[in-house]
Amino acid sequence: MLTGFRNSWHVCVVNFGKLRLRVMSNRMISDGNEMRRRWDALISDMDRENIDCLFMYSTDRLYSAYLRYVTDCPTVMYPLAGFFSKKGISIIGHGIKGLPLYPPPVERQSKGQFQNLAGGITQHDFIKDMIGLPGCPTTNYVSNLWPEAAAELIRKYDYKRIGLVGMNIIPVGFINYFTSHMPDSELVDATALVDNHKSFKSPYEIELAEKCVRMIDELMAAAPSVMRVGQSVREIGRKMRRLADSADCMDLNIMLGKHPTMPMFNEWPFIDEEIVMPGDCIEFMAEVSSNVGIWGECARVYSIGEAPEALVKTVGLAFEMQDYLASLIVPGAVPCEIFDKYNARLAEKDFPPERRFCCHGQGFDVVEPPFIRPENRTPLRENAFIAVHPSMYDATKSTGCFICDNYLITKDGAKRMSKTPREIIQVCDTGL
Repeated sequence: MLTGFRNSWHVCVVNFGKLRLRVMSNRMISDGNEMRRRWDALISDMDRENIDCLFMYSTDRLYSAYLRYVTDCPTVMYPLAGFFSKKGISIIGHGIKGLPLYPPPVERQSKGQFQNLAGGITQHDFIKDMIGLPGCPTTNYVSNLWPEAAAELIRKYDYKRIGLVGMNIIPVGFINYFTSHMPDSELVDATALVDNHKSFKSPYEIELAEKCVRMIDELMAAAPSVMRVGQSVREIGRKMRRLADSADCMDLNIMLGKHPTMPMFNEWPFIDEEIVMPGDCIEFMAEVSSNVGIWGECARVYSIGEAPEALVKTVGLAFEMQDYLASLIVPGAVPCEIFDKYNARLAEKDFPPERRFCCHGQGFDVVEPPFIRPENRTPLRENAFIAVHPSMYDATKSTGCFICDNYLITKDGAKRMSKTPREIIQVCDTGL
């Protein structure tokens, strides 16, 4: 329930059983009904599996959004650890031992409201604990500082069966400490329980995804304005990052690279001093998290002047392969079977097989389930926000490209959300 704005901070108040939650955020805008939907769904599954709490660890805003999913608060600079249960939310973060995680303004100290000015959390009933401790991933001289605090919370709320969320994210120090010091607690992997909800978007979250896609389309349309002959890849990348930042992106990953016939983006464009020359083509990808915290991505080839015919054909084939892949992505389809069919079609087109991802989920994390991979046998479901990106490189042909668009899995199949033209985008700048 949206109740108003104050100093650019969004405020929402939610009744959750007997609990009352007040969330303030300078970046997120999830309303009360949406947060309650998430909590109710998670707690229902936790009750069914007899899980008392979920333990989550957030390192950044790229790959560890589980805690943000339940708090509506992004990680800022330092990691956060937290518990989620029907008893409330407990958070551990970098701070001063013995004081609230983020000391409240003087005028609020008597009201029991602890505001996290950096990340946007206000403690108010549902967020029960905000524990500050002087620790971070490199303070190995106090390696048990955070695990000890987590164990105290387990004892405080009498959690017996603890669901660990994000087994590739939670530091081994927590697992070792829980195992050796909490013999009465049972640890179970609850990652799939949360992924089952986080990876399939609600109507509200789909609206946020649509806003992200429109922002990306605008960046793709603006890209030719900064692509100039005589500039380095680093300079162009810096200007694109500035454009993305001016669009109020929460986070961004701008990648690009240049070549006359086989442009391939460089994951380190900020150190690439190669100069763009007449006849070059630029592979550009905008992978950004919008100001509402939802990730999306798009990739295109931009040509300085007229593109070579061989690359035009390859890009055309890439969009043909994207259409074919999208036609296979329907509710109930099995990802490993899609992967095999896609690679069989690539072989028919005389291109090397895909060995990485040709499609993946996105949204709260830059890459999240579902994955089109040979290991994934879980049938696809409706309402996944996905990136579909054929990679068409063949050294024997001396041509190649990578293209990407945002899609939504609907009841009728994958629907393309991106509006960026499906072609090589010509940049009219051929002079030094």
